[in-house]
Amino acid sequence: MARPVDGTGDGSVACDIGSVEFQPGESGHGGGGDTDPADGDTVPATTQPTTTVPTPDTLPVAVITFPQDGVTYIADKFDKDANQWYYEVTLQGSGTDAEDGALSGKNLVWTVSPASNNVTVFGSGESVTARLYAPACFGNSYTITLTLTDSDGNVVSTQITVISSLFC
Repeated sequence: MARPVDGTGDGSVACDIGSVEFQPGESGHGGGGDTDPADGDTVPATTQPTTTVPTPDTLPVAVITFPQDGVTYIADKFDKDANQWYYEVTLQGSGTDAEDGALSGKNLVWTVSPASNNVTVFGSGESVTARLYAPACFGNSYTITLTLTDSDGNVVSTQITVISSLFC
């Protein structure tokens, strides 16, 4: 902001960004326009620039609420087509974003790795059912991932590991 450095009383003011001269009938206070009825001169109102401060874009937060990380499931169902035992588990989670609020539907995608009977994407939403196959007595470790995408295109993931095993 410019500050007056010297006022001489003759209608001129030197500032640290230059000098300005005011003529009779002009407003030098910067607070708006002034009309001198005697000569009809008008000084336009001074406008302040508007600055829009952008809202910082925050990343969404993903939470897997079920199952718990590290749990071992005993396969209790048999898939005749795949000729394998499996455990069926309901995956549950949520996603929130500062700008969007609660995320749902296609914004939450569940994947399992390695593929469980050639299925890697189990669905989308807060809750999906997955079959975790147990091809042998020692079990199979699965990484379950919940991936969120917000309206700004930000993508975050969280994951847990579970085991599906046979009771041998």
